[in-house]
Amino acid sequence: MSHPSRTQRDGPWAWFDKASMNKIRVRCEAAPSCMAVYLALCELASDEQSPSFCVTLRSIMAKSGLSRRTVLARLHDLEFIGLVEITRQFQAGEQQPSAYRLLRCQFRGYLDKGGSATIAPPSARKVTHPLHPLGKE
Repeated sequence: MSHPSRTQRDGPWAWFDKASMNKIRVRCEAAPSCMAVYLALCELASDEQSPSFCVTLRSIMAKSGLSRRTVLARLHDLEFIGLVEITRQFQAGEQQPSAYRLLRCQFRGYLDKGGSATIAPPSARKVTHPLHPLGKE
């Protein structure tokens, strides 16, 4: 039995930047969980119809299906490689939902003509520590 293809008329879509996903594949040691968090952020941004939005950590955990500890680690990775800007907000000493801004990906290179990530040269290998010599791009 054949099913018709989905169209935009079937309901909302959430889009993500392919260059950002390729950057995650090349630069993040824990790429699968990093992609899950990035996709959750893309969906939340789509819900707000803006690249900037405020959400709780619990919302990101629910969308990504990951634990608090993993989400926190992957948010740090995404911030470190320059794909998201996070403004942590406090009121009367208590943390409030953080403000997130998805950033334009400046990743160029290490992509084949079809847009897929290729093996990166040693100078662009994965980030494994916040003090990694590559720093932000």
